[in-house]
Amino acid sequence: MDCHKHAHMFPSVLQPLLRSAKNLGVRSVRNPFGRLFPLPFNRIARNPNLWRRVAELGVLRTFADKFKREVEAHGLRTTDGSVGIIDTGTLDLKSFLVILDHLPQGTWELVCHPGYNDAELDQVRTRLRQSRETELAVLTSPDAKAALQKRGIELISYHEL
Repeated sequence: MDCHKHAHMFPSVLQPLLRSAKNLGVRSVRNPFGRLFPLPFNRIARNPNLWRRVAELGVLRTFADKFKREVEAHGLRTTDGSVGIIDTGTLDLKSFLVILDHLPQGTWELVCHPGYNDAELDQVRTRLRQSRETELAVLTSPDAKAALQKRGIELISYHEL
């Protein structure tokens, strides 16, 4: 179960979501919290929007422990967290490889938005248009497949969680 823009990280949204998930037989819920992986300093220094994003994610992490406890208390499963949130809209092969190189042990979800920029998407207010095709190309590339294999990273679905 997932919420738009990870709204379920807030306790007032999380509680009814978990009750609904349990009542509907949903077994797992997306964990929107992740680690702020080491980013190259020059990338941060050149991008004031990234400064703001890092600060926002740091503040939101204050909800992470309560989230985990509540999910467990409701008998649901979740990943250890999410990676790639900081790269939303800018994921390319280089940043994908940095994420893989800093991935901790455990089960992590890569947050990304691969897809196509089509007429239907043009009707939606989003900044994630061209980046969808870039992400799709990265994630389906032979380089990505080789990088995952080299690092021994197994891809699973939420069904296998």
